[in-house]
Amino acid sequence: YNFGNDLVRISGEVKSLFPVDGGHIRVKIIQFLHGSTIIQVCVMKDRHQFFTYIKDPIKILDVHQEVPLEKAGSENYETEEEKTQESTSKFQSFSAVLDDGITITLSK
Repeated sequence: YNFGNDLVRISGEVKSLFPVDGGHIRVKIIQFLHGSTIIQVCVMKDRHQFFTYIKDPIKILDVHQEVPLEKAGSENYETEEEKTQESTSKFQSFSAVLDDGITITLSK
């Protein structure tokens, strides 16, 4: 990659959990100083692998905080379900690779 004379600062961390059931949970967080945040969660169990990728998550500071009932425009939410379907990140992806080789992917 050619970044010219600009320095690029990237930081990240990997956390692993090993539950007693023999699984493995790995969380990777990658942050660019002037850019994106990427979170990858991988759950491995019985030779199955499940991945979730989240780009630029929206931070929710207080779960009890009231969410405004207006969208970006001037129209109101029609139902409670429509209100809860609001995106929590710019990009989300779920993938699963099962033991027998079947791959399932969903992106939003």
